[in-house]
This record gives sequence, C-alpha cells and structure tokens, in this order.
Amino acid sequence: MTILLLLTIVFLSLYPLPQLPNMGEGVDKIYHFIAYLFLALPVAYAQPKLTVWYLLGMVLLSGSIELIQPYANRYGEWLDFLANTLGIFMGFMMGRLSSLFIKNRTRVS
Repeated sequence: MTILLLLTIVFLSLYPLPQLPNMGEGVDKIYHFIAYLFLALPVAYAQPKLTVWYLLGMVLLSGSIELIQPYANRYGEWLDFLANTLGIFMGFMMGRLSSLFIKNRTRVS
C-alpha cells in the first residue's frame, strides 16, 4: 500500500499539466500534508525499527520532487516541502502511537 501511495504521489507531483489548477491560499499545503501523513503512517506502524530510514528517504524524496517540479511545468515551493515534512513526521507519530496502543491492548485482552 505504501509503495502504491508513493508512486501515486510522485506521479501526481511530476505529471506536467497544461495549466496549474487554481486553488485557494493554503489549500494546496493541506493536500501536501495529508498525502505525506498517509505515506508515513503505515510504515511507522508496521516497521518501527526501520522508520528512521524510511522517514529520511521520504523527506529526501519530497525535497527532490520540489526541486524537479519547475522542469515539469509545476511550481516547486519551500512551503510545500515544509508541509510534506510536517505530514511525514505527524504520520510517523500517529503510526507509532497506534502501534503501541494496539500492541498494548492486545496483550491485556
């Protein structure tokens, strides 16, 4: 699921558009945040020992996409990168907390 979501994010981020959609101020950042939150969440839940490497890779990929976007008729923005990074770390925290809660709950039952 994570690989499919990652490929979808890369495709949608780099697919050249004839004209960029007109979104309200800040709405784009919310989409970035949510996409990367859901990218990081399952990895943090399922692979907690490797999460640091996954997080580093996701942050580097996010930054690379923002640097490449101007060459694909897109806008690369530092605020998008910030929203992506915040989403990655929030997804990590939510995934880890879910993992700890569910594992502790199943031990008690």
